[in-house]
Amino acid sequence: MRPGSFCQRCGAEIESGAPRASRLEPPRCGRCGEHLPVGPVPAVGVAVLRSGRILLVRRRYAPMQGSWALPGGFLEVGETPAEAAVREAREETGLTVKLGALLGGFHGGGSRGGVIFLCYRAVVQGGRLEAGDDATDAGFFSLEEPPRPFARGPHPHVLARLRAERRDR
Repeated sequence: MRPGSFCQRCGAEIESGAPRASRLEPPRCGRCGEHLPVGPVPAVGVAVLRSGRILLVRRRYAPMQGSWALPGGFLEVGETPAEAAVREAREETGLTVKLGALLGGFHGGGSRGGVIFLCYRAVVQGGRLEAGDDATDAGFFSLEEPPRPFARGPHPHVLARLRAERRDR
């Protein structure tokens, strides 16, 4: 299933023609009532490199359940993108990270406008590596040959940019 086809609050699959109170109101999730985005939704992630290896998590839930991806997720109400990136890294990997520069903004697909994925460079400051929250596994893997299945959407583009930067040095 494509990103944007699941409720960002409860994870329910969104059927086409989701209910609306009026044509002026965005559609709502049939399970929890959350307003559904109709354009790109902001999401964040971290690119943590250590000795040429990238930090990845195996996704616990749909979409892309079982795929390896960068640690990340959606912003919560009142969070800045940087705060969300630090929180998501800690929740999914057990690691505390210090953010560096923004690596870039990447578009991810989806029938409802998809996501705009802001990916930060980051370094590990502390914690113990262990899968948590939305992940079933976490670890450092070869940047050149990430584990399979690998996530779709913006994740391959982030890895491609990191590999290109390494070649250009």
